[in-house]
Amino acid sequence: MRATAPAPSCNSCTLAINGAIRDLKAAKRFVARGNLERAEDALANSLPDIARAIRAINHFEK
Repeated sequence: MRATAPAPSCNSCTLAINGAIRDLKAAKRFVARGNLERAEDALANSLPDIARAIRAINHFEK
């Protein structure tokens, strides 16, 4: 079996993805505590990071 080469580094992709993951984990924590309003805010905060990550990945692949 051949080993695949690691994907090239995309720093802006990594930062956006990490930001989205952080917000999604916060949303999960708020849901577990029953604080749905804060969970909604955390989910809303994750959307720009997800969009930024998608744009960065698309730009990086070109």
